[in-house]
Amino acid sequence: MTMILMLFSCLIGACYFNAVHAYGGGGFWQENDVLPLDVLSRAHSVCSTNKIDSKATVSLEDFDFRQNENQHKYVTIIGTYFTGCTPGRLDYPTLTTYLKSLYETYETEGATAHVATLVSLKNGVNAGVCDAWMTHDANSVNVNDMGGKFPLMIDDRDRSLTYSFFDAAVHPQYTVLDHCMRVAKFLPGTADFEGEESLLSVVTSLMLNISASCDDGEDRRASDVLKERVRAKDASFVADGVVVTSASAGDYCVDAFGPRTNRGSVKVVETGLNTPRALSFNGANEIWIATAGDDSLRLVTLDDATKATATTSRSVTDRAKYHYLDKVSQIAFGLDGNFATCQESSNDYDGMKTSNYFMGPTLYDSGIVPTSEDINIDLNGEKCDVRTYDQSSKSCFLTHEDMLHATPLCMGIAHDGESQTSYGNVFWAFDGYHGTLVRYDFEKPHGPKSLDHDLANVRRYDEVQLKREADVPSHIVVDSATRAVYVADTGNNRIIVLNADSGRFAYNARSDLGGEYTSWSSQKASFEYSVFGCAQFRTFIEGLNKPSGIAVHENVLYVSEYSSGKIKAFQKTSGVLLDTFETGSMALGGIAFQPSSNKLWYVCRSSNSLRYIDVSMTEQKCSGSTGTIPSGNAIDFGTVPVSGSTDLCPALPTSLGIAVHVEHDDGYLNTTMLSYSYGMSESCMACDDDCDNDMLLMAGWLCHKCLPQPCENDGVCTNVQGKGYSCACSEDFTGDRCQSPASPPPSSSSSSAGGIHMRRSLSAFSVAIGLMYLFELF
Repeated sequence: MTMILMLFSCLIGACYFNAVHAYGGGGFWQENDVLPLDVLSRAHSVCSTNKIDSKATVSLEDFDFRQNENQHKYVTIIGTYFTGCTPGRLDYPTLTTYLKSLYETYETEGATAHVATLVSLKNGVNAGVCDAWMTHDANSVNVNDMGGKFPLMIDDRDRSLTYSFFDAAVHPQYTVLDHCMRVAKFLPGTADFEGEESLLSVVTSLMLNISASCDDGEDRRASDVLKERVRAKDASFVADGVVVTSASAGDYCVDAFGPRTNRGSVKVVETGLNTPRALSFNGANEIWIATAGDDSLRLVTLDDATKATATTSRSVTDRAKYHYLDKVSQIAFGLDGNFATCQESSNDYDGMKTSNYFMGPTLYDSGIVPTSEDINIDLNGEKCDVRTYDQSSKSCFLTHEDMLHATPLCMGIAHDGESQTSYGNVFWAFDGYHGTLVRYDFEKPHGPKSLDHDLANVRRYDEVQLKREADVPSHIVVDSATRAVYVADTGNNRIIVLNADSGRFAYNARSDLGGEYTSWSSQKASFEYSVFGCAQFRTFIEGLNKPSGIAVHENVLYVSEYSSGKIKAFQKTSGVLLDTFETGSMALGGIAFQPSSNKLWYVCRSSNSLRYIDVSMTEQKCSGSTGTIPSGNAIDFGTVPVSGSTDLCPALPTSLGIAVHVEHDDGYLNTTMLSYSYGMSESCMACDDDCDNDMLLMAGWLCHKCLPQPCENDGVCTNVQGKGYSCACSEDFTGDRCQSPASPPPSSSSSSAGGIHMRRSLSAFSVAIGLMYLFELF
């Protein structure tokens, strides 16, 4: 009875079937749904040379007769393709023959009813790729033979058009909208068209009914958050033109520091932290601190009234913390309490294995927004709550929502509050191993207890060269209002700034598609791993002393210096130094501004403490216009490189690249044939180099001789297949992980019982192994 994990996703004992959806119905909007106005108004980039009125973007509202200029009616076809997908490359020429037939039927002189076609291209898209897509097959009908407008190639790099209508992993597919902007029909690839389930049949039927009235009811107001939440751009930045200079900096007062003549004072909130490196606010009253010394996070809840007094403080971690939370360098909160961690780790399992650099950011749900998912689980995989459990007797753990694996020795991470993606899970990371900047989009997370990494988008910005300083975090912050990504380049003693919306696809990063990097997470066409070039970035501030923490509030950029103990405040648009605060401590780490109290918080490695600068006294507050820091001018991000000027800003391609054609069975990937018995193989029983610890986790092992032991105080663990593990404690300790001293002290008889309990647990473990071998025989 072999437990094969082939089309299953399995992690830490729990397995889920990874079903392949039939065409249609996999996106936010289903058949007969009327698209709301905010979905219609979202702009999509046109990347082909044929455009409507030379516009660089197009919106679905352009094809809504109630909103477009000439009140023309359209039946709109939307197709989804991946540029590296062979079926899509074969499907597109056939599509064009259908489109030509529709054009010849309906595009008569003076017509006010039309057929529009938008093609969503993904996985390595730029203007050259878009034009190459339209001409890569000699059988494709030239767009000029169809009026020169349609089909429009959409650079759907952020997949917002895709996720609205499709299961992003299934392609090619088509959606047809009627003239009322109602989802009329989902269709498969052209090879599967049959009778009334064909593009010509569906479009013809809709065109015959195009004079029907439309119901402009409640459905057109705004998208339902449970379906698709369309986020507005942050338009809060307004340039006032007042640029601070070194001569005028003394005229301003930084709120978080207080006046130069009467500084705020440093207040200590918590001590005894185990190597704190970063902190981040989750809402107004929660602080999450990364403690690298124990591969954990410290959750501090503040008193609602004071916003500064800790009411509770508890350690939170993962059952496999040595992998998912190994030496966290920064923690970044995104939407709805989701957060990502970045690990300065080479993935050596606490020194038990040779580093394999299979490492990157981990995505979690903090639980601040109610959810039905098992985001917190106990030792046995049962649901719990990290905020309420009794730490002395019972453990409750985070369970990751997703993890990607392209940035070992990661030194910093920040959430990007962009508005274009469908799920808002974009993060920027400092890749310390390769010395560069990486943009991650987790897209739709695979959720707890799953390994499906097929839907993700990773972009390497190799033009941005960074230098890691070992054991010193290099934090990142994204200012969504200016679209600035600020990075503490610790090893080069500077801050760099990058335009988050700049750059374009240069080439595939994946080695199977001709690139230089191994794709550990997935080999599917839907997993995009690319190198972006031609980005705008430059050195913004230099001459710092190991910059580490970084934060933005209003028009001020704050930077903590690890070596000097100073926190410096700069005008965020010019980089001019406004003021410096001497904390009196060394080894400063992360910093975070708390708007509700006007406090700047920070962690200190030298004293293992959480602190803040207190400016609550009247005489320590800034007053009048001196406390208002001007916004200055728009940020100078540097020049955009000319295409073809460098290897990382190459000329646009004239042909499509290699198509995805190989399905690998690497131990890290989703299609691995793996069973629980992997942990009982000869290599793993010997813990030799052929036993892969990452595969052990995927096979459902948390207690194994090759893994770091999860029980504390010399407790003995037993793996529980499909659930987790249990711990047998000596008579001196108690708790589910033997984490607490026994009280009252045990008697001699109970001591004997404790020894028996340990032996029974070990015997049970041996019996379990024997049974597994027995089951394998059947």
